[in-house]
Amino acid sequence: MILTSNEGNNRDIGSSIRTDQLKDLMLEGNESTKSHQDKPLFILLISSIGRSGSTVVSEILGTREKSVLFFEPLWDKKKDPCFIKTGECVPDFLKKLAHCEFEQEFEEWLRWKGLFLQFYHPQAARCFSLPSEGSGRCRRELKLRSLCEQSSVRMAKMIRSRLIWLESLLNDESFNVKIIHLTRDPRGSLLSYRKLGWDASSSKQCSRLYTDMKDFEKLAKFYPTKLFHLQLEALSTAPYKTLGHLFGFLYGNSTLPKRVKDFVERHMNSLRPSYGNMDTIKNSKIEFDAWRWKISVKILRVIEKEESCRSAIGQLNHVIFGSLENATNRSLPLEKPSK
Repeated sequence: MILTSNEGNNRDIGSSIRTDQLKDLMLEGNESTKSHQDKPLFILLISSIGRSGSTVVSEILGTREKSVLFFEPLWDKKKDPCFIKTGECVPDFLKKLAHCEFEQEFEEWLRWKGLFLQFYHPQAARCFSLPSEGSGRCRRELKLRSLCEQSSVRMAKMIRSRLIWLESLLNDESFNVKIIHLTRDPRGSLLSYRKLGWDASSSKQCSRLYTDMKDFEKLAKFYPTKLFHLQLEALSTAPYKTLGHLFGFLYGNSTLPKRVKDFVERHMNSLRPSYGNMDTIKNSKIEFDAWRWKISVKILRVIEKEESCRSAIGQLNHVIFGSLENATNRSLPLEKPSK
């Protein structure tokens, strides 16, 4: 996901929630995880296709106290086949992030990647509330590695990794890793891709999604306590219940902190939603399937005709509408009825 053209306009996305976190750091006690209590928790948020809600989920995860979040750490590796084509370099790279042993080159890239840096830590978010001169000085003074070393939860949000590339991390006892696989109906994601002028190849994007979902099934049989499937549609329609399950999986406690509840009210139940490319202030119960009333006959037909998309939609237990008339029929739910 190439976002550089919008960095200036979106420099405070995520900064509000991270700034709130900074104010509250001293007010909440730490919760210990149920396993690997002596090791920091490393959370990987994987989204097979962009435009699937990974930014808002990142912000929710970023409310965690004593945490750091690496936002799209593979972005700078997008031309390296070892990272993007084969994935051979991804596990070792992520292990360095988990152990706060990332290279100086990566640290400096992150420091000046404004859109990504503000998700990293409350101290980083604070820099974006300052005038430009003060913001630059603030960023130069950030001790990114030290902030990582002081954290008890380290996270990475990625749309450029395939799930199977991470298999070796699941049985690595050197750290405590948990993986969230985030999915969204590909018809919504691909419609958004087209509007942004991104690569909206139905076969390419849906193949990634379907392959990741099938790999998730296989891996979950061996690592049931380390993998969590998060559907954007479930998060959008039942945020508190869904986040309760997610937090129970991550932290062993399904009770949602006040910061998370406040975030949901502000960003997912908004009466005044915003519609920028990276904005996360929405009325999620309306927005999650709004694509049904925005998609054209041609695009719907192209996506639903593609076999990998049909497979992915079926794997999500969603309906193949077959026509625009059905897609825009409010009496037809997106999810297949339970048998």
